[in-house]
Amino acid sequence: MKNLLFAVFAAVAIVGCVDPERAAERRAKLITAIFPSKSDQHGLHLVFPLESRGFYSTLQIVFFPELVSDQEIMRRANWYCSQYKDGTGAPRKAYVKEPFEESAATLADGRRRNARSVWITCLDPKK
Repeated sequence: MKNLLFAVFAAVAIVGCVDPERAAERRAKLITAIFPSKSDQHGLHLVFPLESRGFYSTLQIVFFPELVSDQEIMRRANWYCSQYKDGTGAPRKAYVKEPFEESAATLADGRRRNARSVWITCLDPKK
C-alpha cells in the first residue's frame, strides 16, 4: 500500500507540477535512476517506475521516436530487467505490458512535442 501511495504521489507531483522546469528536472532524475548510462538516456522524455515484488518491475517509458526506435527502447528495457533474476536465477526479460502508442510530451519550455509511450514489465505475463 505504501508503494502504491508513493507512485500516486510521484505521478501527481510530475503531472500536476506548475513549474515545467522543475518537472523536467524530476523526469531527468527518474531517467538517470533507471538508465544511468548517458547513451541510454538519449531520446527519453520520461521513465516512470512502479514497484512490484520488491523491485521496480514495471516502467512507463515516453520517448521521442525521431531520436530512438521502438527496438532500441526494448533493448534498453531488456538491459534494465536483466539486472534482476527470476525464480530460477535467470536474468529477467522485458515484456510489453501495454503496446507502443502515439503520445505527446510537454517540454520544459512549455512546447508540446510528438512522442511515443509504452508500458514495459519485467514479470513474465505467462507466469
